[in-house]
Amino acid sequence: MQVSEKVKDAYANQYDQSIIEWRTIGAKNKAKNIVALAKEIKFDSVLEVGCGEGSILHWLSEWNFSKNLHGVEISESGIEIVKSKKIKNLKEVLLFDGYKMPYPDNHFDLVVCSHVLEHVE
Repeated sequence: MQVSEKVKDAYANQYDQSIIEWRTIGAKNKAKNIVALAKEIKFDSVLEVGCGEGSILHWLSEWNFSKNLHGVEISESGIEIVKSKKIKNLKEVLLFDGYKMPYPDNHFDLVVCSHVLEHVE
């Protein structure tokens, strides 16, 4: 299944510099919840599905939650901002069609998905 052009266009420019501060503040508590739920578990590799403009990945990196963070995102503007942040532990962020994961099964120790399901049709 492919993402329709209408959906692609709707998300292509979803993110811009005007919302980064607001999203970064909100993501801090989301990232704290992830860390709290994981408690003493160490994750070698973590994927965030629907990573937006990278705010959760930013905090997870700041707190050294995992040295191998990855993200997939449907929005091209989100990916551009993620890359511009130069997140220390971020290894890769890929454009995702919303259907076919660009990684094989069982590739990551942990997959995070925050505020994504409400966007699924």
